[in-house]
Parts: sequence; structure tokens; C-alpha cells
Amino acid sequence: MKSIYLTIDDSPSKDTDKLVDFLVSKNIPALLFARGGFMEDATNFAKIVRAIQNGMVIANHSYAHERTSEIGFLSQSQQIAQTQVLIDKAYDIAGVQRPPRYFR
Repeated sequence: MKSIYLTIDDSPSKDTDKLVDFLVSKNIPALLFARGGFMEDATNFAKIVRAIQNGMVIANHSYAHERTSEIGFLSQSQQIAQTQVLIDKAYDIAGVQRPPRYFR
């Protein structure tokens, strides 16, 4: 059986909880591409944990969503790593095994 996932960029947002509830109610799996800078806020971080607990997959959308061509490879690599630490922490808190890592 094949699966299709909806992808959503720039998570978490003020509407993440509503979005997750809707997707779960319709049995629609999704990858939420999370920005590390957005996840630093405790309320937003809790939304990511809740999304994981409700079956969403959290993927890496870098820390500040800057263009690699403008900030350079090293800076972008650091932003990706910084965001991945937050994503891994969210999976740990959610008590859910982290799936493969995705980046966009």
C-alpha cells in the first residue's frame, strides 16, 4: 500500500493545534516542516510535541529559514543541526520513536 503525506512548511504556528486536530479527524498524515526559531517558544514547542503525539511527522526547515546562498554552507549546516536538536528533544518528550530525518 502506498502512502501520501501532506507537507506543511513553517511550523509551528498559531493554528498548529487546530490544523493537527483537523488532519487527525480526516485521517490525513502530514509532515510539518518546523523552523527551529519558532520552536524556541515554550508554547510553540508544546504544539510540536502534541503534533508528534497525534501522529504527525516533524521535519527540519532550518532555524531561521535563510537562503544558503546568502548565509553560506557552514551557517546553514549549523542552523539545520540546531533545529534537529529541538526536533529530537520533542520526540523524546512525546515518547515517540523518531522517524527518518527529513529536511526542506
